[in-house]
Amino acid sequence: MEVNGYNTGPEAEEMNEYLLATYESVISDPPGWRQTLHDVHRTVGAFREKSLKTYLRGRTLPADLEEADLRWTNLYRMNLKGANLARANLSGVKLEGVNLEGANLTEADVEGASLYNANLSGANLREANLELVTLHSANLSEANLSETRLSRANLFSAYLEEVNLTEANLSEANLERAWIEKGNLTGANLTEANLRDTRLYKANLSRANLTKANFWITNITQANFTEANLTQAIFSGTMFLLTNFAGANFTKADLTESAFAIADLSGANFSETNLSGTDISGMGFSGAHFSEVDFLEAGLLKKGFEKTNFKGANFEGALWDESTVWPEGLTPPEQ
Repeated sequence: MEVNGYNTGPEAEEMNEYLLATYESVISDPPGWRQTLHDVHRTVGAFREKSLKTYLRGRTLPADLEEADLRWTNLYRMNLKGANLARANLSGVKLEGVNLEGANLTEADVEGASLYNANLSGANLREANLELVTLHSANLSEANLSETRLSRANLFSAYLEEVNLTEANLSEANLERAWIEKGNLTGANLTEANLRDTRLYKANLSRANLTKANFWITNITQANFTEANLTQAIFSGTMFLLTNFAGANFTKADLTESAFAIADLSGANFSETNLSGTDISGMGFSGAHFSEVDFLEAGLLKKGFEKTNFKGANFEGALWDESTVWPEGLTPPEQ
């Protein structure tokens, strides 16, 4: 077979006609149609895979696969470094260990694909669909995933150094044990995302939506959460070091047994937040809101409370000493 580029020529046209005819034949829901479709998809996938390998054989320039349909193929450990896959259809494709370093996947459909241990460093996935994708242990360092759909994606133990995830949708995504160093998640949607035991070092999450996100025992160092929405987020056992939470919303968040070390919490909203056992000593809360907050066994601050709102806050059982500076009009609890 002579291939003039990937998936072209008479045989490809015949395969597409075969696929279309099969779809038309199962419209009436005949017995065994699911198995028929499975068999056809396997046949079409095998043809596309063979066609792609033929196209790539001996090729020195990056592959041009723009808008290519690669569904039902198995591209395990294939080298597609620098390939152009803009608007390509890779939904459900097996891409374990594939090399997509520097590849262009803008607006590509990769929904449900498996990219376990894949190399996507420096790749451009802007506005791509990666919903339900498996990116377990994948390398996404310096990749562009701005405005990408990653809802319910699995990024367990993924490497995301200097990744661009601005305005990306990561709702319900699994980022447990992921490494996010200097990553940009400005304005990203991480509603109900799992960030348990994730490393967030110098990451930018300003204006991000982290409602009901799970940060249990996460290490957060020099990160930026300015004006982030952390409503009902779970931070139990988390360490915050040199982190900026100015103007952040912690309403009804769980901060039990966590610790803030040299963090900026000015103007933050802690309304109805659970701070039991939390160490906030040495922090400044100028303009912060603590209405209906429980400070049981919390280590209290030794800096100023300028313009801080403590309406309905419970200080019973809070830990303090003679260096604690109480706001005017507030009676310290018994030690």
